[in-house]
Amino acid sequence: MTNYVRELKIVLLGHVAVGKTSIALRFTEDKFDPNTESTIGASFLTKSLVIGETKYNLKIWDSAGQERYRSLGTMYYKDSDATILVYDVSVRSTFKKMKEWYEELKKFGPENIFVVVCANKIDLENQQIPKSKGEDFAKHNGLEFMETSAKEGTNIQDLFKLICKSVPEKVLEEKQKNKKTQISLISYDEENTKRQEEKTGCC
Repeated sequence: MTNYVRELKIVLLGHVAVGKTSIALRFTEDKFDPNTESTIGASFLTKSLVIGETKYNLKIWDSAGQERYRSLGTMYYKDSDATILVYDVSVRSTFKKMKEWYEELKKFGPENIFVVVCANKIDLENQQIPKSKGEDFAKHNGLEFMETSAKEGTNIQDLFKLICKSVPEKVLEEKQKNKKTQISLISYDEENTKRQEEKTGCC
């Protein structure tokens, strides 16, 4: 039985073909397609997790990694609770691109966003980026670090469980409070407009 319900918005960031879509699909549908096409713009998936007495409704945004879509990034990580920064351990350039995404996130993302550095494709033998490099980057910036394989499902569930357990409850409560305030303001404006129309109406 769940006594609490939390809603989390999570966005995956990283260069093209690092496995963001595969991570999202492995988590939400427990499947892997080696022929997954590159995301255009962004895709949206949902899944719920129950941890203890809390049910987490996860809204997952899988963003495109192509440069031409980079300017759209702020649309997806705005108001996000957590970000997964993904790089491909077999392609050195993706680590540099991951760091560039992090710099943009620091400039335009929410102040209290929770960030996990994700070293994906650890099932491959031709790894070019040592684990220590990702760990050092995460530690230096106060971030979490996790190795994953979307192909084999390694640590995928643990990745999202970590996010659920780590996003401060007070951040979620404040977000929900602001959401309720916005709804109340909209309701007030609608009611006020209705009254004004009634006053100015003809009879």
